[in-house]
Amino acid sequence: MLNQVKANHTALPPPRRQLLHRERPIGWLEGHTLGFFGFADARDALHAAWVAYRTVSRKVARVAGTRPTPIDIEPLGIERRNGREVITASGRPFAQLVRPGPESMSGLDWFGFSIEVPPVVNQRALPDIMRAASHALLKSGLAWSMVRSRSRQLAYTREHAGPLSSRATDRPTAQRRPRPATEPQAALV
Repeated sequence: MLNQVKANHTALPPPRRQLLHRERPIGWLEGHTLGFFGFADARDALHAAWVAYRTVSRKVARVAGTRPTPIDIEPLGIERRNGREVITASGRPFAQLVRPGPESMSGLDWFGFSIEVPPVVNQRALPDIMRAASHALLKSGLAWSMVRSRSRQLAYTREHAGPLSSRATDRPTAQRRPRPATEPQAALV
């Protein structure tokens, strides 16, 4: 058995994979970078990146056997560092903003973001981490223009912010909790 690596042999990076939602690409996974796109503006992408990062951080902590990064409500921002636009929470970068353009991973029309997953995570665990982040984004109710239209979001908000239930009228502080919309799972291809 030969267990040597040839000096002139270079390993190829893993191929880019796409995450599909209703047969439409909404994200990508390439190496240890995962990204999502389909947001109308940078503000929507910024908030979605925070939701995805919180999920990725928890999953990475489980896989690596470490404590999860403490996550609280942080002031979010966009800064230029080393020629890139990074999304920051309290001044610490956690994702990169992807603007629309002809050479952009997000295409001509959509904003997106990418998150670097630490290399301690096995390549086989990355699709599960990406699916979990996708699920968190779908369940969050954030504005994701490519996945759900704004009119549908407004209708959902109006429907679930309606009057108090009959039992709650006696107690003015009680309100009906909105039921989250169920979205189909995304598939990584």
